[in-house]
Amino acid sequence: MLGSAGLPKGPGMAGRNLHQPILPLIAIMDPIEHARRRKPWNRAFSTAALKEYQPIVTRRTAQLIEGLMGEVGTTDLAKWISYYAYVVIYPPLFTSG
Repeated sequence: MLGSAGLPKGPGMAGRNLHQPILPLIAIMDPIEHARRRKPWNRAFSTAALKEYQPIVTRRTAQLIEGLMGEVGTTDLAKWISYYAYVVIYPPLFTSG
């Protein structure tokens, strides 16, 4: 959606970040600076990298479902989604299980 042929970036992307000395990648409107900052991310989101990552996400999703199904009474979904997001974002820290 925000790719090279997607929606153009505009002042609204950086509006809430005016007081930050370093803008987040999505808020960088200069195409040269954006490309420079994005370069390290390109490899992480290549087809090969995503295929390699799929078993980790599949395993953690199964664990999330098991955990949710094992809950009795009220379920704190925010807690479970936080746990899930953490172990999916930082898989090298949680490779054994």
